[in-house]
Amino acid sequence: MLLLQELLAPKSVEFFSKEWRRLGDKTSLQCYIREATRIPDAALQGAPLSQFTVNEQLSWSEHRKTKLPEDRAYSLIGVLGVYISTFDGEGAGGAFKQLIDEVDKLNRCLHDLRVTNLYNNKKRIEDTKGGLLEDLYR
Repeated sequence: MLLLQELLAPKSVEFFSKEWRRLGDKTSLQCYIREATRIPDAALQGAPLSQFTVNEQLSWSEHRKTKLPEDRAYSLIGVLGVYISTFDGEGAGGAFKQLIDEVDKLNRCLHDLRVTNLYNNKKRIEDTKGGLLEDLYR
């Protein structure tokens, strides 16, 4: 199973036939890759994945043909930046639910980091812990 990050992350990817005849690289075959995967040119050319919504990234696995249905979800683990346990026979529904749950957890965590007020954290630490570490050395 080719994971999507194995296609997207490297600057160059070489493609070969079963007989080891070189077919081309990611750049020369880009229009065929885009047509087969429905991954936008910008992503294939190395644009940061943060430029694409989670729904866009999820759609990149919609038309994948895999041996096991859950492999479609597993192929997105690296692209979405999450970790999930993999179980053969889990089915696509269970695997995608796990994937979405982990993406939601990550997004909540990132949201919490963005809305944190540094002054409030300092004040909370001072109030609950008796001061900041740097204050001990003054």
